[in-house]
Amino acid sequence: MRASILSALILLIAACSASPTNPAVADPAPGLPPSVLRACDLIAQIAARAKGVTIKRSTGPFADEFESRTRSGCSVSLVGSTKALGTSPNPIEELRQEFTTRGWQEDVNHSADGPDGTTFAYVHAGVICVFRGQWDGGDDSDPTFKPDDEYTGAGHCAANPPRLLAELAR
Repeated sequence: MRASILSALILLIAACSASPTNPAVADPAPGLPPSVLRACDLIAQIAARAKGVTIKRSTGPFADEFESRTRSGCSVSLVGSTKALGTSPNPIEELRQEFTTRGWQEDVNHSADGPDGTTFAYVHAGVICVFRGQWDGGDDSDPTFKPDDEYTGAGHCAANPPRLLAELAR
């Protein structure tokens, strides 16, 4: 009797374990720290407040153009309509405000703004999130030009270990 209970328990544990032979129960982002995944959860939560926005999540590598390197982490991309937003704030700017309010520090080395988009980054507790937003800023030289209604954005988060003093000395 004990042997059959032990066998059943072993089978139950094996069925619930993530393994190559049981891909149905796998870690959604193997190797990513929980703090990185929580940061992407926060991005998705904030972006979901916007009217008319479509959100997609993924994990894997992304380009950090400001540091000329590839980071591995999670990403949240969004596509929306400025008309659907109405008087509501753009979710990309909402991300900037919310991360500041929650105690994240802006990394000014990852900052660029222009008439058609913005890039900025925030760091907190060993995590960096790099944000990009793009939209059609119009044509100041042509008052009849109608800009495209669509905007896109993305937040990419990864572990951000502290830099070594030797790196900073270079």
